[in-house]
Amino acid sequence: MTCAQLFRPTASCLFVALLMSGCARPPERPTPAAQKPSVSALPEACKMPLIRENEQLLRFDTTASHLHILAYRGGRLARFGHNHLINAKSMEGYVRIAPSPEKSEFTLCLPVAALEVDNPQLRAQAGEQFATPLDASAIAGTRHNMLSPQLLDADRYPFIVVQGAIIARSADSTLLPLTLTLRGQQKNLSYPSRIVVQARQVSATGELTLRQSDLGLEPFSALFGALLVQDELTIRYTLVAKEAL
Repeated sequence: MTCAQLFRPTASCLFVALLMSGCARPPERPTPAAQKPSVSALPEACKMPLIRENEQLLRFDTTASHLHILAYRGGRLARFGHNHLINAKSMEGYVRIAPSPEKSEFTLCLPVAALEVDNPQLRAQAGEQFATPLDASAIAGTRHNMLSPQLLDADRYPFIVVQGAIIARSADSTLLPLTLTLRGQQKNLSYPSRIVVQARQVSATGELTLRQSDLGLEPFSALFGALLVQDELTIRYTLVAKEAL
């Protein structure tokens, strides 16, 4: 977040601007371009493996899948901030369906530089908490800070990798064990998800809450915590993998 996005330029918040002497403008350095990564740039874990005997290999379908990260404003001056929606618009990876369910697995790879910040249409769909329109400079400021060394450090760690087991069942909800690799550090997690395994397709749908601090991230704050991004993030997802051709 930049000063411009945190505070609207109204007379009622000029006193806040005077306190923001430590809120410097972001450096004039371009952030990584939001583009689809080349296959050679992918981590080995995210490259499509060879199909084993009696197994089925599926590829994540970006047109049918979505993963949204919702971040909420907080602190005594929260009214001057904004909630944010991060969209994982690009993803790579696969699902391996083995004859034995306990051996089925998936790997999902999210290029950090391709994360989309505050898409107006997605914000409008997310409800009243995200209804406030944001200008281009505010969005650019949020994106800059998200990719900076203080948060995701996109230059050093260009991918977020999620790996886990696929439990072949169609119940309302099943516990999904995950290993999340973020900024080079692995975290073991477990969350309920609705898994549907079909002949040539697997889908997973759910919503979960993660704490940034549990992932080794320090939530943004300003004015000694009077304005901040809440530690808890909400992640909503529908992931669809289809038979690889």
